Amino acid sequence: MTQDSAFRQAYDKWHDSFSVDSEVDTPWHRAVQSYLPAIGKLDGKRILEIGCGRGAFACWLSRAYSSARVTTADFSGAAIAQASSFAQKSSINNIEWKIENIQVTSLPGNSFDVVISCETVEHLLQPASAVKELARCSSPAVRYFLRHQTTLTYSASTAVTVDSLAGASAKSGNPSIGSQVCRALFDGASKPA
Repeated sequence: MTQDSAFRQAYDKWHDSFSVDSEVDTPWHRAVQSYLPAIGKLDGKRILEIGCGRGAFACWLSRAYSSARVTTADFSGAAIAQASSFAQKSSINNIEWKIENIQVTSLPGNSFDVVISCETVEHLLQPASAVKELARCSSPAVRYFLRHQTTLTYSASTAVTVDSLAGASAKSGNPSIGSQVCRALFDGASKPA
C-alpha cells in the first residue's frame, strides 16, 4: 500500500464517521457566503469547490446559484459518495462530483470562474502546488475564495489578496504554510502563458 493510498483510506474512514452538515453553518462557509454577493451575478458561471468534503456547501451553492455550473471535488471517495447521495436525496442534480487531489487534478485548464476551497491547504505538505494547480484550472477573470483556519482570502482578479495567511502558520500543523501559500500566490501561481 502506498503512502497516498494509506492516507486516502484513513481520510475515507474519517469522513465515514460524520454525517453531512446540511445546515452549512460552519464559520468558513458563512465567511464565503458573505463574500459571494460582492462578485456580482453568477448566472452561467463555472464554480469549483475543491476540498468539498461531504458536499453540503456545494448543495447550498447549487440552490443559491441554480444557473451556475457547479463542479466539486475531494480527495476522499467516501466524502464524494456521501455528498452525491445527499444531493440526490435533496433533489439536487446539477452538481458534478469528482474525486481529485487538489495538488494534481484531472480538471481542464482555464475552466473555472469561481474557485472555493475551505479548510484544505493547511493540511497539505506542499500547499504551493495546490495553489498553482488551482491557477491552472482558473479562467483569466477568476475569483478565489481560499479559506483556512484563521483567514479568508478573496480577490477580484487572479492576483489574490492575502489577508494574514502567515498568521495562521502556528495553528496549521505546517509551520511554514503561510509563507508557502503567500509565495505561491504572488510568485508562482500566475496564469500560465
